[in-house]
Amino acid sequence: MELSQLSKDVNQAKDEALTAKSNLKIVQGKFSEQYSELRVHLLSQFTSLSYSECYKLLSSANNISQCFNKIAESYNLRELNIKDKVNLKKNIKKESPKLFIDYSNKKETHDYTLNKINDRITLANQKCESKKATDDHKDRFKKINIDYECKTKISELENESLKVKMELIFAKQRLMSDYLNSIIQQTLN
Repeated sequence: MELSQLSKDVNQAKDEALTAKSNLKIVQGKFSEQYSELRVHLLSQFTSLSYSECYKLLSSANNISQCFNKIAESYNLRELNIKDKVNLKKNIKKESPKLFIDYSNKKETHDYTLNKINDRITLANQKCESKKATDDHKDRFKKINIDYECKTKISELENESLKVKMELIFAKQRLMSDYLNSIIQQTLN
């Protein structure tokens, strides 16, 4: 009698264990699915925060990396699991120097172009000043023409300078966006 009761209890415990195991798999599956969605959201939040808080720090490789890491460790990303955080930091470490180098190269090219334009503005100003010192500038009608030509030439060069400055801003935004996307894609894979 005891043996059959014990056998019954063992079978019942086995059934309960199988049910618990099945329930655990269902819960794990739901948790995994929810974490996958949360993970994408958290990494998207990392991108947004990094872009807004680190954009101005791009002029220094160390600062940009520190800023990205600070955000990776922030309260906003606390729900990111350890494996993803380690992966994120590894990708930050790998991509930040590349971002800085690409930005530095673009900035150097833009700075060179701006210096050339500024030299041309200085030269145009000098030419205008020398034209204003001539007898032609004393004539009312010729003065209007000389002043107009000077202002037009300088204005064109200043517009060119402004265009180059805007190109750098857009290049910086594009680089920041591209590298943050790269960090996130590598972390997700």
